[in-house]
Amino acid sequence: MNQFLNNLAEFPTIIEWTKQQDTSALSRFLKADLERPLICVGSGGSLSICELIAIMYEALGGIAKAITPYSVYSMSDKALSRCKILLVSHSGRNKDIVRIAIHCKELTPQWVANLTTGDGPRNDLKGIVPMSHSFNFTSSIKDGFISVNSVIANYALLLKALGGKFDVNVSLPGFDIDFSAISHFMILYGGWGKAAAVDLESKLVESGIATCAVSDYRNFCHGRFIFAGNHCGHEKIADVPDDGAVIMLATPREMNLAEKIKSLLPGRCKVITLHSTHSDSMAALDLLLKVTALAGCIAESHKVNPLNPPNRGGIDKLKPQQIPFISDIKKAGPLL
Repeated sequence: MNQFLNNLAEFPTIIEWTKQQDTSALSRFLKADLERPLICVGSGGSLSICELIAIMYEALGGIAKAITPYSVYSMSDKALSRCKILLVSHSGRNKDIVRIAIHCKELTPQWVANLTTGDGPRNDLKGIVPMSHSFNFTSSIKDGFISVNSVIANYALLLKALGGKFDVNVSLPGFDIDFSAISHFMILYGGWGKAAAVDLESKLVESGIATCAVSDYRNFCHGRFIFAGNHCGHEKIADVPDDGAVIMLATPREMNLAEKIKSLLPGRCKVITLHSTHSDSMAALDLLLKVTALAGCIAESHKVNPLNPPNRGGIDKLKPQQIPFISDIKKAGPLL
């Protein structure tokens, strides 16, 4: 059973919830002082959201960068003080994002903000970030080990905040493919597809299903096609493995380019094209839904429930997240 598709059934409910939210303050923060660079901080599923924020900010005319909390202390205090900083966390209580919020508030108190969709009494960011820039949305959205609905909700909120329209009549593709032997994926994107590509990599790797390389189309053409060709089997050379596939995310902006690249690959190479008919920011949400459906299909072929994946190494799923790395990073200091 495609566990992700079950979650996607809640998409219309999430859209209706989004329509009822007031995103005007978030919109003002993102649109203000576009000459100030924007740093978006998040990890796990939130990193995909940060990538979308960065794309949208640059579409407005600014410069933005998506990073994880681990990278914040690698940046100089002087550089951070010149930026807008948006911290993204579903619950607002992860230790790393909370500590980073304190650090950023000290450096740029007027330009630090947070975005959460699972606001509650344990949302520690609310007590740190100035109220005017604390964007907390209350919802009953729940995720399994892999984030699905919270990511969708954030994408929809951002589209609303920046004037995008969302079409609830999204058609999800079906996949009549056996992915059980595929353990390597090359995920290609362009434009609005980057955030969805990052999200797909996160879902597949965090579910323990496959390794993934994420690349835009141009970088793929700098030699990454060799990996794809060397992992698509061969009718004459028996030791060429058939354990790789290429996933192309495309909007009308990239479709012609995607087809040209596909025509250069060996005919035996498995290529899955996820095409959005949208050319605006709605393409990001459309492709997110499509890659989520694809991730579910891949998980099903591997007999994995991605919302509760097997953990063969026996590592406590929560312990790595709680490693107190902040002191070590601060000790090393900014990169020179």
